[in-house]
Parts: sequence; C-alpha cells; structure tokens
Amino acid sequence: MYLQDLTNATEIILDSSKRVRALGEPPHSSPVMTSGGGNAGRAAAGSLRIGSAVGAAFANRRPFELVEARLLAVTGSLLIAFMILLVFVPALLIYPGIVVLAWMGLALLYRAFNLYKGKHSLDGIKSPPGKKNGD
Repeated sequence: MYLQDLTNATEIILDSSKRVRALGEPPHSSPVMTSGGGNAGRAAAGSLRIGSAVGAAFANRRPFELVEARLLAVTGSLLIAFMILLVFVPALLIYPGIVVLAWMGLALLYRAFNLYKGKHSLDGIKSPPGKKNGD
C-alpha cells in the first residue's frame, strides 16, 4: 500500500530559508538568491491559493478540506461586503471602470495610429524590379 501511495505522491522541496534544521544546527547561508522570497512572494502565493480554491468551488472540481472552509468563508464574506458597498456607493465601481475603458481606448487608438503610419511609410518604398508592391 505504501508503494502504491508513492506512485501518486508529489515531492516537495523546500528552499534553504524554509528548510527544517536540527536543534543547534547553524543556518547555512547561500549566495544564490531564491525566487519568491519576502512579502511579495508570500502575497502572490496566497493570491494564487485563494484563486485556485475559489475557482475549484465554483466549478465543483474537487472535494475540499476543512482548512479551506475558512478561506472560502472569508472570500465569500468579502465579496458580499463589496457588493453591499457597491449598492450604496456605485461610484466605487463606475470611476475605475471609466479609467480602464479610457486606458483601453487610448491604447487601441495609439496602436491603430502606429499601424496606419507604418503602412503609409511602406507605400513609398519601391519594390525590386520584376515584383509588385505587396508580393
């Protein structure tokens, strides 16, 4: 049974900052930087964990552990609180939406202008003898 469990197991390798040391063993310092360190790495990992759990809850992809119940309850409560806030202060949703739409519109116009300008600059280039423009 143990060998069968090992075939479905995933090995977890901790980086040097998370490794468990024996009592009295000095920490080993390594000049190599590890990725995802600090508060930003923990925040990103937490966001991914929340997104994964919430996505799995909506899609009913897997059974949940008791530990994830708190995560789902907090996320659900925050979404309900945000919804109630938006009912009473809809400007909290409207103004960021206006900014995002304006940014997208300006980005698309800028891209179209660059494409249009690039096409007209190519129109003045002569093609090699025996070939037509666009071949």
